[in-house]
Parts: sequence; C-alpha cells; structure tokens
Amino acid sequence: MIKPSPLGGEVILRTEMRIIEKDYYTIKGMREWDVYKQHLPASITALFDAIDAALQRYKARRIERGFYYLRPMADSVSFWIRCPLKKAPPGASRRKALENRRLLLEKRKAVAANVVLSKATDEGHLVQMTAKSMSLMRLCTMWYFAYLVFVLVSCC
Repeated sequence: MIKPSPLGGEVILRTEMRIIEKDYYTIKGMREWDVYKQHLPASITALFDAIDAALQRYKARRIERGFYYLRPMADSVSFWIRCPLKKAPPGASRRKALENRRLLLEKRKAVAANVVLSKATDEGHLVQMTAKSMSLMRLCTMWYFAYLVFVLVSCC
C-alpha cells in the first residue's frame, strides 16, 4: 500500500500511465476503430495532456526538494523509490548525506539562475540585433526612396 502523499500520488499516476501506455500501444488496429477516431481529438489527447501536466508538477516539486528519485523497473510497470538519506545510518554519514543534498540543491539553484541569466542575455542580444536590423531597413528604405525619386525625375 502506498501512503497518500504527493510522492505516493506521483508513483500511482506514473504506474497507471505505464499500464495504459503498455496496453495502448500493444492493441493492434485500435487506431482504425471508429470510436477511437471519434474520441481521439477531444477526449484522449486532452486527458493525456492533463495527466502529463500533473506529472510534470509532481516531478518539479520532487526534484526541487531533492529527497526522492524514481527509477522504473525494467521487468514491470512499477518504480523503485530511491532516497539517499534512507541508506545513510544515523550519525556522521547521515549528516554528510544531508550536506550533500544541500550542496546539490544549491548547485541546481545556481544552474537555474545561470539559465535565466543566459536567456535574459539572449533576449537583450536579440533586442540589439532587431534594433540594428531596423536601422538597416530604414537606411535601405531611404536609399530605395531616393532611387525612386531619381528614376521619376530622370524619366520626366
């Protein structure tokens, strides 16, 4: 039995999704059924998207806290739940495991901050390049307008 916690909810949902996907892809000719074609665009795809969104939220919270890791079992639809703190015996090794977890979370925050900073830098670079291209377009427009005036004057 799985405890009713966010981790338990994620494990149950991921296990059920693995069962559904296993059955969904093994039934031959299911995609040619009239009922399947009728409900695919509205119902099935929307439900899969909703379940995927819920799983992404669960995973984001779990990774943010850094306590548990899920590993799918190769021979079944279940998952191994890994926790580095449960392996460590009480005492110095448990303190070391907590310290390693804290360092890992700090590294993740630093990487996330760098990603945000690089995106902001990329956006700033994009704004600069857009401004340069707009000034070049203005210059080209002016040259084209001068050319048209020259042609108009020379033809008359």
